[in-house]
Amino acid sequence: MLNNREITILNSIINSFIETGQPVGSRTLEKNYNIGLSSATIRNVMSDLESMGFLSKTHHSSGRVPSEMAIEEYVLRIIEDSTKTADNPRKLVTKLFEAEGAKIEDMMLKASEILNLMTNYATLTFISHVKDAKIKQVFIKRIDNKNVLFVLMSDQLQVITNVIKDEGILDEEKFNNFLEENFYNQKISYFIQNLERLYNLEFKQNLDFIKQILKDLENDDNLDDELVLSGFTRLLDEPDFLDTDETKQLAILMEDNTVLKDLLKNETEDKIQVYIGKGDSVLKNLSIITSNYTLGDSRTASFGIIAPIRMNYESAINAILELDKTLRYLKSKI
Repeated sequence: MLNNREITILNSIINSFIETGQPVGSRTLEKNYNIGLSSATIRNVMSDLESMGFLSKTHHSSGRVPSEMAIEEYVLRIIEDSTKTADNPRKLVTKLFEAEGAKIEDMMLKASEILNLMTNYATLTFISHVKDAKIKQVFIKRIDNKNVLFVLMSDQLQVITNVIKDEGILDEEKFNNFLEENFYNQKISYFIQNLERLYNLEFKQNLDFIKQILKDLENDDNLDDELVLSGFTRLLDEPDFLDTDETKQLAILMEDNTVLKDLLKNETEDKIQVYIGKGDSVLKNLSIITSNYTLGDSRTASFGIIAPIRMNYESAINAILELDKTLRYLKSKI
């Protein structure tokens, strides 16, 4: 736990680094920030912060730069301070949301649009779709001597139906018992991954029927997670992405956003989440701040911003928190 002196110096280093992008030395802090400490004392505190992993020393300078951990702690402190005030949602923002109706997914998409107006950063909306929903009903119903109707209903009330040819081989009652015992209250993704294996253990016949069910499910676009990215070209104008390699990483992310989907779909709590860099992945030079929601007991949704690590965190967080308060207020009315 950092003391007040350490927090003051660390915050000053982070603010200076965000503003200039340059390593920060003790003389810069003494001269430009009203810390009230000598240069020697500042150096000692900086050394302690470095040993704790909050700062690192560059090879070409005596100054320090904040670590990803330090910036994450800094952002979390801003969020904590900002959420202490219980402001009522602004009427204008509330009106923008209400125009979308009562469906939370539509409100999330609108939140991303509004963030584009309130900040100068790229924005995202993520909605996990039916594959993450749980199965509440799954069965077949014979409709003639060669075909059955396959029905799957999720806990979010999505209904999937297909007519599948089985040539009259399947025992309707026995197969429905198999589905009930193995897949009730499981995720649809689990059904897709395990249906063929479990069916083969139980019946050892008519695998073409099972393969057709799985093929239809896997080709259903409505089952896929949805990730909407906006304003990505703005990032290319940021000085942090003038380097060719960093621009290439952005291009990879825009072409294949799987790593971003995987990051967001693992969130299971209703809260503001902060990601500062992600090791050696395509996200390593990015800050991602999202507001996360659970939809029922098995699906998630998020909206937020994607920006350089050197960004105006206070302004961005205030924008996200205002939208978050408004969205949660409206969600409670649904």
